[in-house]
Amino acid sequence: MYDILYDTYKDDKMKLKGEEIDKKILEYLKIIPFSATTEMIAKAIGVAWYSAQMHLHKLEKEGK
Repeated sequence: MYDILYDTYKDDKMKLKGEEIDKKILEYLKIIPFSATTEMIAKAIGVAWYSAQMHLHKLEKEGK
């Protein structure tokens, strides 16, 4: 699954769709014991920095 110390989402390397990205971001943020940068989150779930940033803004706007 996740390398807890930030590295990468190991299970699948396929392209993720919108809701899957949101779900993986939330899962990642729940399991890490520290705050994370956009770059750390992007690397951890296997998406581009910009994609992670856009989804983080969306999730924040939704109050998640």
